[in-house]
Amino acid sequence: MDYDVKDLKLNKTGRDRVEWAYKDMPVLQEINKNLSKKKPLKGISSYKAKELQDIAEQLDISLTLEITGKNKTKKILYSEIQELLV
Repeated sequence: MDYDVKDLKLNKTGRDRVEWAYKDMPVLQEINKNLSKKKPLKGISSYKAKELQDIAEQLDISLTLEITGKNKTKKILYSEIQELLV
């Protein structure tokens, strides 16, 4: 069987080095944290209304329209969440 790596026995060593670098190099952890914050949301159709409401509550976004007092639509919640995360 052909492989893209020269020696499969080195797999464990390579993994250990990556884990060591992640633990001992705080800059890698910071980069990972920043990138995870910048991940875009899934498309609006992927979310149930309750999921968007939960996210909105965590971000202190009002679930009701101030003028009418009615619940915001999925589309409105989604756009307000995206505005905060960008």
